[in-house]
Amino acid sequence: MLERVKNPVFIAAAASLLYQVLSKYGLAPTLMQYQLFIDLLSYLLIGAGVYSQFDANQKQEGER
Repeated sequence: MLERVKNPVFIAAAASLLYQVLSKYGLAPTLMQYQLFIDLLSYLLIGAGVYSQFDANQKQEGER
């Protein structure tokens, strides 16, 4: 499941589905606000993926 969430195509599909649902009920933000939110979400997911690659043991060995 986690690999699927990291897939850029899945993120784009989920974002467009969310925007369509919000538009249908008249709750959608402006397109610029929505794009900023999606960019922020993508950067957070990328950052979490990069950060999770570091091991706590590597940090401790580097300090010695």
